[in-house]
Amino acid sequence: MVHDVLLAADKIEQPWLPGAAEKCRWVAERDWLYAVTIPCPGASREVWLRFAGLDTIVDVYLNGERIASHSNMYTPLAVEIGGRLRERNTIVLHFHTVFDLSGPKPVPIQMAGGDPTRRVRRPPSNYSTYLGPQPYYSRVGVYDTIAVDTNDGSVLEDVLADATLDETPTEGTVTVEITGRSRLASADLGVRLMAPDGRVAAETRQSLPVRENAFRARPALRIGAFRREHILFATLTDANGSVIARANALADIERRIAFPAAKLNVQVKDGALSITTDKFARTVTLEGDADGDASGWFFEDNYFDLMPGEVKTVRILGSHAQGRIAARPWYSPHGESVTWRR
Repeated sequence: MVHDVLLAADKIEQPWLPGAAEKCRWVAERDWLYAVTIPCPGASREVWLRFAGLDTIVDVYLNGERIASHSNMYTPLAVEIGGRLRERNTIVLHFHTVFDLSGPKPVPIQMAGGDPTRRVRRPPSNYSTYLGPQPYYSRVGVYDTIAVDTNDGSVLEDVLADATLDETPTEGTVTVEITGRSRLASADLGVRLMAPDGRVAAETRQSLPVRENAFRARPALRIGAFRREHILFATLTDANGSVIARANALADIERRIAFPAAKLNVQVKDGALSITTDKFARTVTLEGDADGDASGWFFEDNYFDLMPGEVKTVRILGSHAQGRIAARPWYSPHGESVTWRR
């Protein structure tokens, strides 16, 4: 976030120190710009720009054109940008102050631009001294990942599951509701309940008609007891058996799950990364280093889940011509790194 950048550059003191919050109140009372240049990830594909965390009133520009506005730090933002891309593209985030400075004292803005449909949503603690510094400490900027997501027009958007027991009650049914979209007239949907090591506990497959580029299905899996570490894994395949979309969902909320210590295998093939795993790998994170320079790396995908048996191909599209790339699942102590050259 902006405070973190300024702190690292020695422009402000640590805001949590006594009296330091007063000295950096000006940060939240100004506008700030983030800017980055990225190459075109593939003009023939559907391309989405995804923001996982923006705090809070922000306009998003692509090559000088405003493509989105956002005022809710609790929700992500996704913008389809495929038709707007050039060979080189500049993304600018304009963060506006969350305070109305027209009066004698700063007043929190309730509606972005005075628009009642764009209410400003952020924690009240940004305007309070409760268990915090005196005066209050209001942050601003990017607080989570930004990613460029490419696909060929086929996407599994929602995978929701519900489980019911029979009268024994030793068996039950896991019913899955799946929605998505595709440019194909029909596709095959496969759903598996898998153990973290890749063993299949139950599976089903069905042909899926696509109407007006959208589909909905409710497949059911008949199964006995299974551990909460199991993963629901869905794939959409075309007539040639090629996977054109995939999604996975957890059987329980994340903080209750003991994820396995997955080990990745990372290789460089035709200038791209080819990644596999021995166990379910939650949130695989890629980081690059070019003689100490960790910025300027642009991966075709990042922060993704990976199942045993899958091969994940990730192109490197950033400004560097070579360097070391490290990959590690979020909950695993095992990491893997390779030397990469364009």
